[in-house]
Amino acid sequence: MADLFGNRGFWQDSGCLSTEKKEDKTEDSDLVLICFQISVWSGTTTEQTSIEEGAEFMKRRRIIPGVMLKPFLDFRARAKALCQEMGEPYLNGFVMRRQDAAVAERALSVWRKEFCRRRDEVFAPAYEDILAQRLEGIIPPGCSKEAVFPPTNFVLRRISFEFDAFVLAAHGTGKRSSKDAFLDGLAERFADETDLICAALESANVTEAIVCRVRTLYERVRSWSCSQTRFALASAALEEALAEGARTHVWCRNKKLFMQCLEKAREAFALAGAAHEQNKTEEAEPLVSLPSLEERREVLTGAAGMIARGRSLFSFRLTDFLFSVSRRKPWGTVPESF
Repeated sequence: MADLFGNRGFWQDSGCLSTEKKEDKTEDSDLVLICFQISVWSGTTTEQTSIEEGAEFMKRRRIIPGVMLKPFLDFRARAKALCQEMGEPYLNGFVMRRQDAAVAERALSVWRKEFCRRRDEVFAPAYEDILAQRLEGIIPPGCSKEAVFPPTNFVLRRISFEFDAFVLAAHGTGKRSSKDAFLDGLAERFADETDLICAALESANVTEAIVCRVRTLYERVRSWSCSQTRFALASAALEEALAEGARTHVWCRNKKLFMQCLEKAREAFALAGAAHEQNKTEEAEPLVSLPSLEERREVLTGAAGMIARGRSLFSFRLTDFLFSVSRRKPWGTVPESF
């Protein structure tokens, strides 16, 4: 995989060489999509036992103990948790700011190296030992004696760790760019979460659970408002709501004021999504240019116009042809024009 983050000059201007988050990012900072795929073999096999009245009865048999595969499942859970913490889901991956993506890329590189080492140096020899013991009639506890053991190469190909990173395009060739598409979807996601909090407040007071949900939303919005100014108003509105929710006792918190702040945040998210509405409605440039008025007039009045209207270039009608055939005229005779 090409290391998008290995070029020191590429990251030096944006201050991405350190793990500290910068608060002074501009609107022009790039967004990076990180995709990873961690495949882990199930350690089981599914075999057909019988067929009765057209229904197939399957039975799952365990081949190796599940504890042998647990380290690889832990790597997958760790990678997903890291990407969820540092980015937002989009397509088949997670979008992050460049400095966050650099940190995530380095962590995934280290984990992938350790993942492959465990697979090749720890798991593979252990699986070979199980195959050898099976030939002697020794089956691991909890595993099936009737299960078919696949070869080692087959199993290792199903334990893999791959990832890649892509910079979202800031300018699209069609209706909108991939960067705008992600940010519009992110604004809608934040608006939906705000609606859920408002719905919960209709039948409850401003409890600690609700304040915690608002604080979590605020931290997500604030992390993006540092680089995307479209979320600045929503971040400020959520901060006002948290200031009201920070009162010690529940009965001291003004529910009406708290709701008003959330409504302001909801409107700000709507404006953030509509900020690039013009880019959505703009039509892409046609691949073939439209003819001018003079060219269309020439087409309509000339021979090409007759073809466009479904008329023949020759003064010939089907009725005249049938009439000529009925009178047994020679084939070379052409009817008079009409």
